[in-house]
Amino acid sequence: GTWRESRDGAANDHGGGHSHIGTCIYQGGQFSDYWNGKLLTWNQHGRSINVEKLERHGSGYVGKHEPDAFLSGDQWFRGLDIRTGPDGSLYALDWSDTGECHDHTGVHRTSGRIYRFSHGTPPKPDLDLLQNITPEKLTKIIEHPNVWYERQARKLLKASPELVAAATRLSESEDIVTQLRGLWALNAMGSLKKFNFEDPPSEQFKIWLIRLLTDELPIDHAFGP
Repeated sequence: GTWRESRDGAANDHGGGHSHIGTCIYQGGQFSDYWNGKLLTWNQHGRSINVEKLERHGSGYVGKHEPDAFLSGDQWFRGLDIRTGPDGSLYALDWSDTGECHDHTGVHRTSGRIYRFSHGTPPKPDLDLLQNITPEKLTKIIEHPNVWYERQARKLLKASPELVAAATRLSESEDIVTQLRGLWALNAMGSLKKFNFEDPPSEQFKIWLIRLLTDELPIDHAFGP
């Protein structure tokens, strides 16, 4: 069949549509273990979320399709983005229109909606963690099951000897996720080059360290003399 046959929700019967929008790898800590680490993206024509299980393949990853989720029966539903919030819920942006991506007339500018998908009773966000971040708070943030806190903290961190020491200690953890979050915290504070990382604790750490250090190189250095 043609790509037009995947419209109006029919994409689910064809194994997925041809248009995918928004991406989230769930790390919110609220849903069951099944969801942790799953790659989620909106299937625009199917009006549902495509769920992919990420598996290691060489130096990267491949996604293996799993059952779709969050199917909408609303003909106006047009999923655009999906994000994890401070309570571990998923927040979905709905364009909410009868058209898709090629409309020239009839586009509705004020009909958008935001949906929240939760499992059970969502925990109350602990926003105090992000106020006046101390070494103790930084440890809780980096080890928090909801990645939202760590990502927000990186926007707020100000370098101090105590915070740099705490992030350095966390970057030496045996847990790879904690290692990387500690590394990213050091980078956010501009403190990467103060340390000797000749013996990185994991291959993931080494890859990110090289990436972060080369981000600051002048473009001429990337191609040699």
